[in-house]
Amino acid sequence: MKKAVHTFKNPQAFLRNLEAMNDSIFQIMEMSCEKECEYPNSEFRDMQLKSCDQVAGQFHRPDEFLESLIDMIRVTFQTQMFGNLFLNSNPAFLYEAIPSKPFILGYVSAVSKPGESFSDFWNNTIVKKPQLQNLWVTFGSGNFPSV
Repeated sequence: MKKAVHTFKNPQAFLRNLEAMNDSIFQIMEMSCEKECEYPNSEFRDMQLKSCDQVAGQFHRPDEFLESLIDMIRVTFQTQMFGNLFLNSNPAFLYEAIPSKPFILGYVSAVSKPGESFSDFWNNTIVKKPQLQNLWVTFGSGNFPSV
């Protein structure tokens, strides 16, 4: 049985990296927001101070956006690969796919059924997701959506 605890030999380095990670996630969510922040009062609005939950609240489906970010991390660091080496442990695959010009990121949470082929999952679940249809995503003749 594996131990459920871990001793951090350098807790200050852990703290700095945890703060940097949270700041990076905050910045990603801020630059990707879908609507304006709702400030609790004018003082916060004037100072443009936002809490983490306010930044997440700038999304129509914040839970699914967070899940998409977590999936990007998971597919990079997962020790038991569920895909192939083109995506697992290969963040360059994601980095190279991000265009230099503004783009639309469609995101949705979906899980395939046990034993379901990717083709069936794509056609029966992803293509039919109302969240993607609401994002003006159209599915062409290829395997990937076009906007």
